[in-house]
Amino acid sequence: MPAAALVLTVLLGACATASTDPAPTSGSASRPSTPDTTMTLFDFDGTDGADWFVVNDGVMGGDSQGDLEVADGTLRFTGTLVTAGGGFTSARVEHGADLSLYSGLEVRVRGGGRTFELEVNDATRNRRREVSRRAPFPTTE
Repeated sequence: MPAAALVLTVLLGACATASTDPAPTSGSASRPSTPDTTMTLFDFDGTDGADWFVVNDGVMGGDSQGDLEVADGTLRFTGTLVTAGGGFTSARVEHGADLSLYSGLEVRVRGGGRTFELEVNDATRNRRREVSRRAPFPTTE
């Protein structure tokens, strides 16, 4: 497969339900105080991109390669996907935030028209395994 580029510009918490908790302070991960409140999870300015890392299919014998670069408020994930012997390369981060009062995530992405997947682990466990939610999303050029 040809090299692919995925550019994550902003990940946001979306519309929230009402709460009696105090309004969050700038940069905090507190609960929202109004239904319209959003929480920025990553804006890729400063050190936001430092904790992101790549996991390739080499962990199961594949030859795909990925690379991350953070600049100008953008995380750029590029790589080559080799479907024989594995077939994935991924950009990941471990980031805790209480999103229990939010109804969704908003992701601003450019990816050359390909379909990518967003996976979120909510720390739920089922028979010793973590449970995550995954959804495909199309990208634009």
